[in-house]
Amino acid sequence: MNGTKTITSLIIALLAISLIMPAVAAETVDQQKGTTSVPAGGYKALVKIQALNDTSHAATYLGFYINQTTATSVTGFKVLLLDEDNYNKYTTGSAYTANKTWDSSNVFGKVIAFGFITLTEQKIFYLVVDNKANTGSLEIDYDVSVTNGDIIPIEEIIWAIWIVVIIVLAILVAVVLFLIMKHKKKNLPPAPPVPPQPPAP
Repeated sequence: MNGTKTITSLIIALLAISLIMPAVAAETVDQQKGTTSVPAGGYKALVKIQALNDTSHAATYLGFYINQTTATSVTGFKVLLLDEDNYNKYTTGSAYTANKTWDSSNVFGKVIAFGFITLTEQKIFYLVVDNKANTGSLEIDYDVSVTNGDIIPIEEIIWAIWIVVIIVLAILVAVVLFLIMKHKKKNLPPAPPVPPQPPAP
């Protein structure tokens, strides 16, 4: 099994090189690898991609490889590339149009999905694993590479949102406490008069 996985990885690497090499001279490559779980009947956004962050290049090149590690094969998953507008529609259940769809396939007894695409629009894109057709959860490892673009891990986005929420809540609590203290201070009873001091002998 390890041999077939090595052969598969080699084939993918050669395809990636053949696609990207013509445009790679002194270009930047951003990469993210990891493992994750996609819920049954659900989806998981792997990465957020900023295409053409450097306008001195004509295109951003995206390549990915996904390998299913679930003990029981889940063959019906898809990979979607969605721009930000269509991603918002997809996540809310509205009608959407995928910029690109890749189906998973069984190669050498291993369920995988891989693909390459050239992006020529300066947009935000999401790479999404769609497991909506399956009743079983999906365990995967993945490798995403972007040339002339930026990968923003989804986890970082989630943490950034939480940090903002915590800061806002802290400010609100501070304001409320300040107003309470100010109100209490205003309603304090007046200080008792100071009794006159007896004259010095």
